[in-house]
Amino acid sequence: MAESVPTVESSDEEEFYDAPESFSEQNCEKGENTPATAQSDYVLPPEVTVLNADQETVCLGLPLTDHSCWYKLQVDYSCDTHKGSLITKDFSTVKVEGLNPGTEYTFSITRIADNGSRSKATSLSVFTEPSPPAQIAVYQANSESLSLRWDPPVGEVKSYIVTCCSEGETVHELTTDTNNLTISDLKPGACYSLQVSAQHRNGRISKATVTSAHTKTRLESLLEDLGLERHYTEKLSLSTILQIDEKTITDKTAKCNSDLPWYFLKKLMMVNVAARNVKCTSVGDEKTEVKFDNLFDSPHSGPIYVHVKQF
Repeated sequence: MAESVPTVESSDEEEFYDAPESFSEQNCEKGENTPATAQSDYVLPPEVTVLNADQETVCLGLPLTDHSCWYKLQVDYSCDTHKGSLITKDFSTVKVEGLNPGTEYTFSITRIADNGSRSKATSLSVFTEPSPPAQIAVYQANSESLSLRWDPPVGEVKSYIVTCCSEGETVHELTTDTNNLTISDLKPGACYSLQVSAQHRNGRISKATVTSAHTKTRLESLLEDLGLERHYTEKLSLSTILQIDEKTITDKTAKCNSDLPWYFLKKLMMVNVAARNVKCTSVGDEKTEVKFDNLFDSPHSGPIYVHVKQF
């Protein structure tokens, strides 16, 4: 008896089964015909470098990716007293403005895709450039010293570094916690370069503010002490010497060094009788001699004209 073998009957009808819902979600995440990938939501974190940092601006550099046109950048920054945020396109350079000078800022940069996916944040710290002292000025100069002052910069300043140079060599380097200083032991009639830098409490040192000044010669200092500094370049005229005022007609002693030249000239002119031959001409052209004792107590209400003759 022959063994029977099972056979499969053919049929013209095909049977279909429903696919699981997870399958359609994997293949239809972003429209039709979008292939499924394991890292479709992954966004590469940005690599950030500091290109430049000045007093109020920080420039950050980011290498572009193949899909940079699909991304945006969110830049968050903060310090102890200031914080802010900006969103920009994924460019190779990002500039952050409006910062405080001489301050440490913490930056957090995140790359954002069009579908809302975000990368991990890249963080870094940057110091802005401290601002230097302003309006430095030399307010007093003599033959051996220079006195200068300046306006304090923005930020917390610990001290100031003052450097005095002459002919390319450093003569003095001083430190002070006030915004003024007097530099001594200088040479008369020399030109000096003065540089002032601010050292902030965070340890940062600003760029130097520079000015120059000349010490006076000994002759200039002597003339200043005698009140004759303007006559170093301006001639002392005879009319100035013969000018009549209270100092001329009184015998008061000199009270300060600036009284000495005029006291000397007064005595010198008293020896020259012709130089003191002074007559007063009243309004009625009647010439009378002037009595110096009561010159300032004259009863005349009109002006007094003095005519000086030289012989």
